[in-house]
Amino acid sequence: MGFIDRKKYKKIPARMISLCAMFAAFTLVALYMSYVIPNMKFTFYFLSSVFVMGILIEGMTGMAFIMYAAVSGLSLILLPIHYALPYIILFGHYGIGKFLLETKIKSRALSMVLKIIYFDLALAGVFFAVINTGLLPMAEFFEKLPVWAWALIVQPVFVVFDFIYSKAVSVYVTGIRSRIIR
Repeated sequence: MGFIDRKKYKKIPARMISLCAMFAAFTLVALYMSYVIPNMKFTFYFLSSVFVMGILIEGMTGMAFIMYAAVSGLSLILLPIHYALPYIILFGHYGIGKFLLETKIKSRALSMVLKIIYFDLALAGVFFAVINTGLLPMAEFFEKLPVWAWALIVQPVFVVFDFIYSKAVSVYVTGIRSRIIR
């Protein structure tokens, strides 16, 4: 992936802020669409997780954390909590974790194992939120199996999710990025 030089953005902070605001707005729209069209909520959660990667590709790791925190807070204000929590606990920070693991670890196999562990920890957070707080309306569904069984069931789905996520990032880098970064 070709990264933009950070010095370019330090000279133009308004461009950096507007890019983050644009990606944050797209993320909020995707989260809102998960609420409006519940049949496609996982598609919209996926889309909401991809926009943070655009900030990371542009070399703004700190801004990606800020964007994640801002979108998380705004989603709690704008959406019912059970629509905001999947983003906050699982989808929103995945792009940051994926980026850091893939750029810091040279071995693809080790990177994938660590991404699966990262996902499992986030899944445990979702499981805890569903079972112990009652904030999400799926408690009886999740109580049928222990958390370790859910992890084994959804890990293959996660591997597919990660593959499609990487393809979406490639689409951004090869096609969309040149149209919005000038």
